[in-house]
Amino acid sequence: MSTKANEFIEWLDEQEKETGFSDYEIARKGGFSHSVLSRARSGIPPKWDICVSIANVLNVSPITIFRKAGLLPQGQNDRVEFSDWEHLLSQLSFEDQEEMRQLAKMKIERRQKNKSLKPLTTKKAP
Repeated sequence: MSTKANEFIEWLDEQEKETGFSDYEIARKGGFSHSVLSRARSGIPPKWDICVSIANVLNVSPITIFRKAGLLPQGQNDRVEFSDWEHLLSQLSFEDQEEMRQLAKMKIERRQKNKSLKPLTTKKAP
């Protein structure tokens, strides 16, 4: 089995632990055959449309599933992708989205202020 397939299965197992869903429940809720996940467990990744269904069931961004299934290249390590934020924010009310925007602006301003407070390093003359 490929490394990509192993990564997808490990990720799916983690999601199932978090949600309490089984392969059967994900397939039933997603409207596809359980055999798709059985094939994924044997090394055949799901296709695009099934990834979208899995994303809807697990309430994650389809882009996340596309990457986990090896259909899209991975993003930069340890970096939150915009598509993940977009998916999460789309589930919030306008007021909550605005609150998150204000929080992000506040954090950016705080970071900029902290950078300006750091002591300047000076080079010693030779």
